[in-house]
Amino acid sequence: MDKETTVEVLKQLAKQLAEGVHPSTGEIFPDSAPYQHPLIIRSLYSAIQLLEPSRRKAAANKPIKAGKPWSREEDEQLKADYNNGLGTKELAETLERTPFAIEARLVKLGLQDATPNMAYAFTRPR
Repeated sequence: MDKETTVEVLKQLAKQLAEGVHPSTGEIFPDSAPYQHPLIIRSLYSAIQLLEPSRRKAAANKPIKAGKPWSREEDEQLKADYNNGLGTKELAETLERTPFAIEARLVKLGLQDATPNMAYAFTRPR
């Protein structure tokens, strides 16, 4: 079985389990079955989303430190490199962060004012 077929089979199995259906027999699981627990159902749907090609590609293209907390050392390096004239793209590559994260951190550190053309300026807080 090739990779794409395997992914499709895995997605179908996870979907059936998440919907409370035994993949081999088609029987509906009883409410007491472990697959009916909300945490398991949410986990299965999360796995299905991760198996979507666009999600896999996006995850593969993210910088290593994307979404991780900033350290003091990284803040200091960001300040120094920014003051030495590096642009957002170069800072993102150097610090293994997204340009969005670089802009947001520069504003947080008081090195740059938020402007309407910044990507994060238009996002809603989570």
